[in-house]
Amino acid sequence: MVERKGSPKQQEYIGLYNKLHKVMTDEAREYFKKVAKSEIVDSHVSATKAERYADGGFIEFMTAVHTMREWKKKNFVNYKLDEFHRINDLRNSLSHNNSILEIIEPTDFAISVLKDTIEKLTNPKKVADYLELTNKHSVKTIDISMPIINLFSYIHEYQYTQFPVFDGEEFKGIISDSGIAYWITNAAMDERDFQSVELSDVTVGEILKHEEKNDAYKIIKKDLYLYDALKAFNIDEETSTTPILLITDDGKVSSKDSIIGVITGYDYLDITKYAL
Repeated sequence: MVERKGSPKQQEYIGLYNKLHKVMTDEAREYFKKVAKSEIVDSHVSATKAERYADGGFIEFMTAVHTMREWKKKNFVNYKLDEFHRINDLRNSLSHNNSILEIIEPTDFAISVLKDTIEKLTNPKKVADYLELTNKHSVKTIDISMPIINLFSYIHEYQYTQFPVFDGEEFKGIISDSGIAYWITNAAMDERDFQSVELSDVTVGEILKHEEKNDAYKIIKKDLYLYDALKAFNIDEETSTTPILLITDDGKVSSKDSIIGVITGYDYLDITKYAL
């Protein structure tokens, strides 16, 4: 009986799958080397089995996937876990159900997903790459003593609603549309006549006091993988709202010039496209 090798697309898909499997296996093998040396205790994998994996033994695709997800904490794998399952299911259908090969034909999309996954796993974009790709290097900072009438001019001119605030070269926080709205609301609800407020006398510093939380931002390094920047948008115990991400070389704001980029929640979908 002559073994059927499948159509050109089926063969292409299997070849790409094998390439992805090798990438995953090579990374997972590092983990099993540590288990074999008792540097890590794994209740699901014996030292003997780990040693076999470490010495070049076959590691199943999904075993490698879950190893990278749980041990290496690769957010890329975690975000795309369902996709890895589908990739593996199609490969198994092509490899093990030879009797129905004629009706299993990978689509162009399925092949492009595999190629894209391999590229983004082996050559992941970093935050600095995103700033370059989207031309987001320009950062506008404002001084804490700036009259808010000038701030409104900035918002109109640059179409931004969040700005890092400095007192000289000392970082003081982020001014946002939320802070402005809270200040306007408080002023309007005050007993004084809101119409009599002279905007040229109100400074950014006064609005900064009305920010929901002056630490509703995170400072991240430019060499952080882009898929990890997605996780930085999560609301946690440190932030009561989706944080603004300030990008620096070393993860610290030491001066106005140290901020090389600002990423907001509006960038989330774009970042997802580049990262995943």
